[in-house]
Amino acid sequence: MNNGNKKSELLLLLVALSWGASLPLTKLIINDIGIFTLLFFRFSIGGIITASVFFKTLKKTKFKTLLGSFVLALLMSSVNILETWGLQFTSSTNAAFLSGLSLCIVPVLSFFLYKNMPGKRFWIGSAFALIGFYFLTAGDKGITSLNIGDLSILLSAFVYAFYIVLIDKLIKSEESVVTGIYVLIFSALIYMVLMLIPDPFPINFSGRLTTVVLITSIVCTAFAYCGHIIAQKSITSIRTALILMTEPIFTTIFSLIIPDSTGAVETLSFFKILGIVFMTAGMITAEFGHLTKN
Repeated sequence: MNNGNKKSELLLLLVALSWGASLPLTKLIINDIGIFTLLFFRFSIGGIITASVFFKTLKKTKFKTLLGSFVLALLMSSVNILETWGLQFTSSTNAAFLSGLSLCIVPVLSFFLYKNMPGKRFWIGSAFALIGFYFLTAGDKGITSLNIGDLSILLSAFVYAFYIVLIDKLIKSEESVVTGIYVLIFSALIYMVLMLIPDPFPINFSGRLTTVVLITSIVCTAFAYCGHIIAQKSITSIRTALILMTEPIFTTIFSLIIPDSTGAVETLSFFKILGIVFMTAGMITAEFGHLTKN
């Protein structure tokens, strides 16, 4: 593996860490601001910051880049809406692990689009991950314990898997930084339109709300979304999904530290611990899976 790939993988790991913090942070202010308003602030601030930093790079913009960025923005907007809405009805830990199901979906989509297929160890690792998902979300109550929030986030995992796979097709020959910036800008415009929909949560301005919006805008949006696209230009979508699988581990850690809007922090039950163990075992097993290309 060359140094470029190692740097890309480290960048993706930092992206996973920042997204791992975003769910507990969002849970903290979920009742202080509407979903579309929050997402508009996050992506507009993130877009302004990245466009300002890489202003000269935007001169390289091509129509193909704009079109690809808009498609990616539509997909990512759908993911964020489904995930943020579902977060109102489930825990941030459940949300993170359900989102991680995209790991199992990405290889299937990648095979149909690019004829890339991981080896047996990857699928064994994915099976361990699925067992971990079950223990974490269903626990001792069985699969019926899944609620509408869990299902919304599960749907977001399918859309996100398509987003990851499509990045391979849209940015390999394009300027990844420019694509990342326009994804943020187009997403902000989409959320601005959706803000016209009446929202049951008016904005309750506070120091906490401002702090969370700024952190999620700068770190979890500007850095993370552009970093993801830049990093994936050097590695496969399947390996990208594998590295981003660490996000739930970071979410679990942050959920034990960051309280939600009621001031409560999450606790680790036996089944959640068991789920994390299986998820980690699956990730380690899949890490050594051999990727073949037809």
